[in-house]
This record gives sequence, structure tokens and C-alpha cells, in this order.
Amino acid sequence: MNNEILENENSSILMEMLSNKQDQLIKYNLRKRFLNLNLFLAEKKPSIELNMYTNNKVEGIYSNYSPGEQLIKMENLETKLGVYPFINVRCSDICYYKTK
Repeated sequence: MNNEILENENSSILMEMLSNKQDQLIKYNLRKRFLNLNLFLAEKKPSIELNMYTNNKVEGIYSNYSPGEQLIKMENLETKLGVYPFINVRCSDICYYKTK
């Protein structure tokens, strides 16, 4: 009886460890894909259109992410108010973006 309880506890611990490893692997792969995309975009410097949560669309040249990945650095951002030669846009304000 004690062996059965011990085996059940060991198997649940093992399953939890495997689940944590799978979670870590998924996070690692997502992070790697994000960083590869960031490097690709920084190298190509494409023109992108940002669709903001305020239903505004702005367009500019992608420069890079800030080190904390909270800001996107843009060049020649065209807005209704004018063109900004260099600007940081908060990622939390962006609904989605697409490259041109």
C-alpha cells in the first residue's frame, strides 16, 4: 500500500517536471522566433503600418525594438499631425502591424 502511494507521488512529480520542461521549451521557441523576427526586421528596415487601439493607422520605417521590448523605434512616422523623423511607439498602444 505504501509503495503504491509512493509510486503515485513519484509519477505525479515526474509528470509535473515534464510539464515544466515542455513549458520552458515552448517559451524558448517562441522567444527565439520573436528575436529572429526582430533581427530580420532590423536588418531589412521595412516600411510598416501600425494599427493603433485608437483606430488610427500610421506608417513609418521600422528601426528596432527598445531593449525592454516595450517600445518600437520608428523613422519617418507619418501621422495625421505630421511626420516624425525619429520616434518611439509604445507596444501597448499597437493593436497589430503589417509590413509593406
